[in-house]
Amino acid sequence: MNLKDFLVNSARLFPNKTAVKYRDRSLSYQEFYRNSCSCGSALRDMGVKKGDCICIAARNCIEYLEVVFGCTMLGAVPCLINWRLSPEATAGMVEEAHAKVLFISNTERNKAEYLRINGLGRDVRVIIICEDANEPYDYDQVRNNGSEALVFEETSDQDTGMILFTSGTTGRAKGVILSNKALVTQVYNTVVCARWCHDERFLCVSPICHSISLAVMAVFCVGGTLILCPLECLKDYGKMFDLLEEEGVTRTALVPTVIEQLIGYAEVRGIKNDSLRVIGYGAAPMNTQLIMRCKKIFRCNFHQGYGMTEAYGSVTALLPEDHDCPALLGSVGRPMTGVSLRILDENGKALPAGKTGEIAIKAETLMEEYLGMPELTAQVLADGWYCSGDIGYVNEAGYLFLTDRKSAMIITGGENVFPSEIENCIRTMSPEVREVSVAGIPDPVWGEIVVAAVVRKSNSHITESDIMDYCRQRLGSFKKPKRILFVHALPLNHSGKVSRAMVKSLFM
Repeated sequence: MNLKDFLVNSARLFPNKTAVKYRDRSLSYQEFYRNSCSCGSALRDMGVKKGDCICIAARNCIEYLEVVFGCTMLGAVPCLINWRLSPEATAGMVEEAHAKVLFISNTERNKAEYLRINGLGRDVRVIIICEDANEPYDYDQVRNNGSEALVFEETSDQDTGMILFTSGTTGRAKGVILSNKALVTQVYNTVVCARWCHDERFLCVSPICHSISLAVMAVFCVGGTLILCPLECLKDYGKMFDLLEEEGVTRTALVPTVIEQLIGYAEVRGIKNDSLRVIGYGAAPMNTQLIMRCKKIFRCNFHQGYGMTEAYGSVTALLPEDHDCPALLGSVGRPMTGVSLRILDENGKALPAGKTGEIAIKAETLMEEYLGMPELTAQVLADGWYCSGDIGYVNEAGYLFLTDRKSAMIITGGENVFPSEIENCIRTMSPEVREVSVAGIPDPVWGEIVVAAVVRKSNSHITESDIMDYCRQRLGSFKKPKRILFVHALPLNHSGKVSRAMVKSLFM
């Protein structure tokens, strides 16, 4: 079994139901299935066979998903690349994956030109996708040459099912090789744990190249409807709010900064359609006040997951009922089905509840290896356990609390300081603090000093000395930021996550 079976089953059960919608265009399950078969057939005619890698560096669109499913029907491996990356970075990933075909958006054709000029990927065929489908492009011609009568390739649980690249928050982006078993198991776990229903209308906001592809597959698993968020709605949260209402969205996944923006529009305009049942969130902590505001305005449930690309998404879940307990709102939940957690000390020994250490994970959803990085794979995978590099502790009830990333630790004057502790302190200081990111920068006296980039709400009167005094009183003088910079927005990487490296550069 592989990911294609979710589509095959839903197309059989719900042939006339809308499978996917993008702007004014929608396809039924039967139509989407046929298009995916045609894409797979066309790829086979190009010489693509089982195990071959097909890179996709395109914006979210219906055609993107047709390529993904077309690959899985052949037993080929879709390799999802962030379309926001530079031509140089994209070319490097295509080379690393030994791709046979590269699909890119019509707006990103400079990447194909970069490949040609630099002599990279000489054997890679580049196919252009137009996400608006308002004029014919390479992809349409390729797919139309394919046959809807596609004979599927047999695959095993151990065969590679997908390659995803990490966001590179801790350094160079790494290709993560995931087996069919890991992918399918994680989709089933997500559907059960997050209580997905067949009538779901899921709004996909994040790029499919991230672990949000897990939620996309969950839609096809239950026979729901996937609504792809247009680019203009990502730039205008008022339009995104309108889309939520107009499409009767039942479930979505958002980062806290987007949630706060949508609350602002909801408070002004009011809620006309109360279809929204669940908001999933992650990638950044969400403070208690924001959760309470959102529950009051949208009257929906919340679901948080802690995970990583190496596990194809979440390994823990903070369920809707957990959000009713204020003491648990700082937690990322308990392990999902089939997941075991350990907290390890510096010598790799398991620690008891309440003790802080590195989080290690064991699950059937873990990656097979990093692409072309055997030494790094051996460092993080041992005896079936993945050492995450994240720091945290588990309480007596089994709830996991994150404190920081091992690599983010600041050593100032010989003292170990974790940025998240300081960030949490500043967040609780006042509702006038919207966002904060803490990092360490080199210092000739202290080795490193603590610095903080802070986003204040409009008309805020919080000063640098206010924050320093607050942190000194609650954390101690050595942990307080030595420098504070007020900014309009925190710098984000290509995955939409706050980049500590870019925060550091603000002070250098």
